[in-house]
Amino acid sequence: MRAKSFPEIPFLPIILAIAGCYDGFGDYRVQETEDGSNAGMVCSPGDVKECPCPGGTKGTQTCADDGLRWAKCEGCQESGEDTFNSDSGSEPSEDSGMDAGSPDADSADAGSPDAGPADANFTDAGMDGGIADPPTPRAPCEIGRCWLNAPALGGRCGTSTVRENFETGLYNVHRYPLAAPAGVSVDVTLDVTGGNWNPALIVLAIDGTTLYDGERALTGNPVKTEALASGKAGTPAKVRITAQGETPLHVFVTSWNVVDDGFAPAMPTDATYTLTAFADCPVPDATCPMDPNSITSFGSGYFTPSDSDDPNSPNYNPYKRDDRTSHHGYDLLAALGTPVFATENGTIVSSETSDVGYCGMDTNLPGLCGRSINLAADSGVTFRYCHLDKVLVTSGYVQAGQLTGENGDSGNACAPHVHFAYLDAPNVTGAGTDAQKSEKVNAYVDSLCR
Repeated sequence: MRAKSFPEIPFLPIILAIAGCYDGFGDYRVQETEDGSNAGMVCSPGDVKECPCPGGTKGTQTCADDGLRWAKCEGCQESGEDTFNSDSGSEPSEDSGMDAGSPDADSADAGSPDAGPADANFTDAGMDGGIADPPTPRAPCEIGRCWLNAPALGGRCGTSTVRENFETGLYNVHRYPLAAPAGVSVDVTLDVTGGNWNPALIVLAIDGTTLYDGERALTGNPVKTEALASGKAGTPAKVRITAQGETPLHVFVTSWNVVDDGFAPAMPTDATYTLTAFADCPVPDATCPMDPNSITSFGSGYFTPSDSDDPNSPNYNPYKRDDRTSHHGYDLLAALGTPVFATENGTIVSSETSDVGYCGMDTNLPGLCGRSINLAADSGVTFRYCHLDKVLVTSGYVQAGQLTGENGDSGNACAPHVHFAYLDAPNVTGAGTDAQKSEKVNAYVDSLCR
């Protein structure tokens, strides 16, 4: 359980703004917004640190004079393998099995018979399907200028599309969270819609392991990636991801010019794109807010002071918890950071991304729900998700099973869990009062998650 403290220091937000946040790739980074309103220095000018080179060797990189980026990796040594040295000035060539002028080059269609099903053997393969060199280690957010607040990409099933641009000139890489569903292939496609640039897609595990470097795939692990199109020929970049179990990943959008020059160059400000994730399975009508296998326990549902937690009592309520007098909603306990999904198709009508609450706070104070989402489903029910650690989609239409946040303990929460409730349920029979809505949501969650 994470320790939570009372926010009594008035200048705490200033401290946090300076300290930044951990980006999962080894550096503390200033939290950046799309418009750059909170952008700031990511390193001290002149600082030098170690960086990964092709073939597994190490080089060094220096913090730029403006403190806003790390320069490209220098001093890389040849490893004896035929790998691309970022200092050599040469570029890796397209795989010999993919002719840039042929109809098959950089245009593999997931829906065509030639694409074929994902290989379940999880062996290392390149764009020609044979044994290949492992991917070059990439560290986009250690070197480049990353937009860290991009919305979550895709859902468990169906198609999800994001349209974005680099017009601010602040970033040369966009990072998107993606929850890869278990046993289902997800095709991620990056299409250029404006500007003159060759699109590049990179896929990293949460721990920073490079699963796909834009051309070569690391497939000998629980997450298999397949290179369908590099994007170097000026056509869309495309990669297929197949995970043995539900797995959170990061997908990076940038250009080959940025990649080949060590993530130092800027992106053109007229660069626009469409990023699409397609999971080849039907979108469910409704799904559990979290993977049922990740839920460690169902903490509490609706109960009143007259209810008893004694199974032998005539007033027995299985949701009764002896440390409270009442509770509306359903608590789903899981590890911190567990992906949280849209339960049904609908629109996120409001969200809260700040946390002013704390464990055991006065219930008369604001902030009880912490970081939260209100989802107005097409069915007419509005769902509330409380105590999130991260809100990944703050507004707009989402599909059932789409990644919308991460489990946390914000607000009045003493352990990571999602407080899931019917905020409004006019179309649910017998759910007119708060008590009735709570009783109904208990049965609803049980039907989806147990």
